[in-house]
Amino acid sequence: MTTTQDVTKRDSSPTGLVAQYAADFATVLPATFKPETFVRLAQGTLGSNPKLMAAAEANPRSLLVALLEAARLGHEPATDEYYLVAGLGPGRD
Repeated sequence: MTTTQDVTKRDSSPTGLVAQYAADFATVLPATFKPETFVRLAQGTLGSNPKLMAAAEANPRSLLVALLEAARLGHEPATDEYYLVAGLGPGRD
């Protein structure tokens, strides 16, 4: 007899983390902003910017903090309202 276990894998990539925190974004977003839209815009930004993706992989917490702040302010990520930039970090030129 063979038994199988369903192993649910969580997507720990930056885009996967953004999706996992959708409820948190929804909590702080203004009522007029759809959380699904916010998540897709954030994911699209990460997917189209390799440097930003690398920075998010190196420090996912920083990404989530920045996105929660954007959500709280009611700004769309990676627009003229709220830029996401890949910093070099402390001690780097």
